[in-house]
Amino acid sequence: MRGAHIAVALFCLFASSVGYSDSIPTFDITKAVVGVGSDGGASFSLTGPGIGVFGFGGINCLDWCGPEFAFPPGSGSPVSFGLDGQIFLGGDLVVIGGKQLDENTLDLTPFLALNTSGGFVFPTNPTGSAFTACQPASMPSFFTGSAGAGDDFINFNLTMPAGGKFCSTWLYSPPFDQFPGGFVFDGGKFTATTVPEPGTLGLMSVGVAGVIGSILRKRKGLWKSAQ
Repeated sequence: MRGAHIAVALFCLFASSVGYSDSIPTFDITKAVVGVGSDGGASFSLTGPGIGVFGFGGINCLDWCGPEFAFPPGSGSPVSFGLDGQIFLGGDLVVIGGKQLDENTLDLTPFLALNTSGGFVFPTNPTGSAFTACQPASMPSFFTGSAGAGDDFINFNLTMPAGGKFCSTWLYSPPFDQFPGGFVFDGGKFTATTVPEPGTLGLMSVGVAGVIGSILRKRKGLWKSAQ
């Protein structure tokens, strides 16, 4: 009877390993960072065990992030924005499954996006030259992608951290001439992190330990019977 249990356990372990090797690998992004400049440019990094994607892009801020746009004290902030369309990598680094690949072959679906919510209100009576506020923010929770060519080509999935926050810094310019004074965007940073869950390899290790335990118990029983 125990021999049947061992056989079933070995079959399940083999089946799970084959299924894993034939499936599209999924990598957990444990930290996502997007830095935004006052010119609307953005840099980003997506990192986790065995994976790292770094590149550049831009944000849709035509009506608020330039130096010509100032928000008066006590006014509300821009509530949301997006990291626009195409991902620009330009000589940066792409590592998938521990292997460095040609960054120009990377393709992600959907496009990298960053959305903020909640908003904030600028101080009514500014007491310094800079003001920083944080808003809830998020990126897509799941990406499908591909990268590489020839023998290095790989399809993969990415799971992203849930939620995050975007903290922006604004510089206050006091009134002068006809300018009433206001806050001008100086830059911001989005950060989302998570704790990775045990991978399939860890689960397989537990399965192997169970099979070995069953074999040892069977041998111990046979040894006692022989006595």
